[in-house]
Parts: sequence; structure tokens; C-alpha cells
Amino acid sequence: MRPDGDQHVHSFRIQATFVASAVDDSGMIIGYREVSDLLELQARRYAKRFINEVEPFTVIRPTGENIAAVIFRDLSVAVAQRFPRGPELTAVTLWENPSSSIRVSPP
Repeated sequence: MRPDGDQHVHSFRIQATFVASAVDDSGMIIGYREVSDLLELQARRYAKRFINEVEPFTVIRPTGENIAAVIFRDLSVAVAQRFPRGPELTAVTLWENPSSSIRVSPP
């Protein structure tokens, strides 16, 4: 057995929370499809792979807290690049099951 336990599979659900100072002409701050596409890009990094072999989890433990923090960081960058005038990502919640989650937001 490895020091961090046997290899095993996990499934997660990710929720992203945004804030904006105003809505656009259609009454939205960001489209659900756009958010879904950005989250899907994040999920593809980890799909069908051992997370311990995906940077930065080759050097940090892949706890729910660390996974949520890395997704928050990467998603923040992606949102800022795609939508330079907003909205702002304020939190990422990683659900390990229907009743257990971890929420990460900026300090």
C-alpha cells in the first residue's frame, strides 16, 4: 500500500458561483452553456486518469480541498481570459456525494 492509500476511483460534482456588477442585455451575467463548457474543460484534465499523475497532484495530495482549490485557480484564469469584463468567479464547490462538499473562495 502507498503512504496515501490504495488507488481508487472517485467521482465529483463541481459547482461554480459567479458575481457581476450588472447583467447583460439578455438579463444574464454568464450563460449556463458557457459555464458548462469551462467546467467541462476542467473535468477533462482528470477524466480517466489517476489524479496523482496530473499536475499539481504529483507533488500535493489530491484531497477534496486541494482539488477544489486547483479548479478554482484554473477556472478563475479561464473565466478572466474569456470574459475580461466579468463576471468574477467567487467560489467553487466540490461535491464528493449528495451531502458532503468543500467550498473554496478567494482569501
